[in-house]
Amino acid sequence: MLLAAAPAAHAADPAAPPGAPDDWLPAEAWVMERWLPYEESRFMEVFASDRGDLDTWLADDTRTLAQLARRRGIPVGTLAERLVAPRRGSVSPATYRVLVARAERTLTQGHLAQHMFFHNFHHWSVPDSAARAFGVAGKAEWSRLLRKGLSPLAIARRGGRTEARAGSVLLAALRRTTAQGVRQGAHTPRQARLYARIRRERLPHWLRDTRDGYGPGVTVSSARRSPSFTCRIK
Repeated sequence: MLLAAAPAAHAADPAAPPGAPDDWLPAEAWVMERWLPYEESRFMEVFASDRGDLDTWLADDTRTLAQLARRRGIPVGTLAERLVAPRRGSVSPATYRVLVARAERTLTQGHLAQHMFFHNFHHWSVPDSAARAFGVAGKAEWSRLLRKGLSPLAIARRGGRTEARAGSVLLAALRRTTAQGVRQGAHTPRQARLYARIRRERLPHWLRDTRDGYGPGVTVSSARRSPSFTCRIK
C-alpha cells in the first residue's frame, strides 16, 4: 500500500509529468469531475473529524490526509480500504480495487485532496458548458476572460446571459456529469447529492468571485497566493 510509505512532506502525484508543479492535477474524469471514491460522511466517521477540521488541515495543501491520520493515531496502512469498505457489496471486485487505489491518492496527495473536497466548481463541465451558460465563444475565451480577472457573472453579463440563466445551465451540466459518475460506480448517489447541495449553496458566491472560477490555464497556485482567496465551504 502506498499509504504505508507516505512521506511526511508533500509528495508530488506519481502520475505527474517531470517538472510538474505541486498543484498539478491528473486529467482523469474522476478527479476533474470530483467523483470522490468514498463518502465524506465515512471520512468524518473514520477520522472522528468534522468539516471544520478538514477545512483547516487542507487549507495548506502541502499537508496530506495521511499525515492527519497519523496525528489522530489512525493506522494509515489500510486506511484507504477502511474508507471504501462500505462500498464493497455495491460494486464489482474490479471497481472496488479501482476505488481503493483512488482513495489512496486522495490520502497521499495534499492538493488532490483539497481539490476533491473543496473546489466546488473546478470541473471539466464548467468550461465545457461555458458557451451556453456564459455566452462565450468557447473554452479559450472563457479561460482568457478569467485570466483578465472577470468573475463568472461578469462574463455571463458580457455574453448577454442573466445570472439565473448562467446558473441553471451550469448546474444542469454538473448534474449530468455527476449522474454519469454514479452510473459508473465512481461515487455514490448520497455523495453526489451532497456535492449538488453544496454547489447550489455556493453558486451565488462563485459567480461573483474573481479568484476561484478556474478555467483552462488558470492555475490554482496563483489563486492560492491571493490573501483573500478561500476554498472553504460556508
